[in-house]
Amino acid sequence: MPESITSIGWSAFEKCTGLTNVKIPDSVTVIEQEAFAECTNLETVTLSSNLEELYDRVFYNNDMLTSIEIPKSLKELTTNFGADAGPFNSCDGLKMSALSRGRQR
Repeated sequence: MPESITSIGWSAFEKCTGLTNVKIPDSVTVIEQEAFAECTNLETVTLSSNLEELYDRVFYNNDMLTSIEIPKSLKELTTNFGADAGPFNSCDGLKMSALSRGRQR
């Protein structure tokens, strides 16, 4: 992804089963709904260190994803699909999501 982008739109990479690794550039501050939903072979994700908003079901149904680090810059987790949603809904392989050092609650 080019360093010039600031957001990743709704369903931008949905069902891209060829994705195995993603590094979100530090220029990205927002990742919208289902941006990487059902990328069933996605194993590793490095989020932008400047990420501020992470919307519903961004990584929906990505069972190969086992861990992810949440950057300290994150200000908002948006849920528009109800209580069972969230960015990591149905990521059954996800065992750990770590907060970056210095992240405030």
